[in-house]
Amino acid sequence: MTTLLRLSYFVAIIDAGSITAAADELRLTQPALSRQLAALEREVGVALFERAGRRTSLTAAGRAFEREARGMLRQASQLERAARELRGGQPSELTIAAPDSTLAEVVAPCLATLAHEAFPVIARTVSSLTPAREALRAADLVVTAGPPEDGLGTCTLGRVPICAHVAPTHPWARDGVTAVDVAELAGSGLIVQTIDNRSRVLLDTVLAARGIRTTILATSELESVVQALAASGYGIGVLTESPKFGAHAVRLFDAERPLEVVTRASWQPEHFAAAAIAELAERLRAQLQQATARIADAQRWE
Repeated sequence: MTTLLRLSYFVAIIDAGSITAAADELRLTQPALSRQLAALEREVGVALFERAGRRTSLTAAGRAFEREARGMLRQASQLERAARELRGGQPSELTIAAPDSTLAEVVAPCLATLAHEAFPVIARTVSSLTPAREALRAADLVVTAGPPEDGLGTCTLGRVPICAHVAPTHPWARDGVTAVDVAELAGSGLIVQTIDNRSRVLLDTVLAARGIRTTILATSELESVVQALAASGYGIGVLTESPKFGAHAVRLFDAERPLEVVTRASWQPEHFAAAAIAELAERLRAQLQQATARIADAQRWE
């Protein structure tokens, strides 16, 4: 007879209110259950119940032991569930790490389409510049804009264009301009994201390589702030997110090459739920493609 089973009998007696009632629920005889309780008390070394006729009540030691017993039974249940998940390759939950914008524009809409019986997904924020392997220390699936890393499962979700967001009154918006070369930013006041963002790194790299000078009017970690300032006419916002607040988005090019961020999902191939993670990555890919298509249609990009 294992200790865990005796602990379950101990808790059953507490919940049922008496040994007799617990025996009925457990489909044991009362003497058999009493013997198991006595064996547990010998193992523990203290009396867990006070007996007065057919009535039993917990001793002070029994009350303290109850907390530990229930805790051990919960842990045992969790271990059993984890073992089932490992055998079946189906997790009870998954953690996705991604930049804030990706969580809002891609991950959250994707999660809303999952079947109700699917495992829950927990999301956490990570910089788009964080190496995938590093981010996977605290996540099952990571979405970043870095290059693919050897030894990881990888799914390319898509290419997201870097755009100049302008107010509705800006000439580009009035004239329906859909694409410009980065040279058109020369002398302009820009609103950009912080340097730990992939689109900002690419923008700075291209402007420096081409010798194009601009003025940084404002910097923000929050995409919505960049979008709002751009929509207000304060300056030209440069980022990958969909335009909001009535702003107009213009795709940026470096000569013939579009400025874009390649977004990838990565995971550990030896993960016990690798198949489920890969399936989720495919769902994210489809969601990103749909979002990109909607933006292109709304902005009338060809």
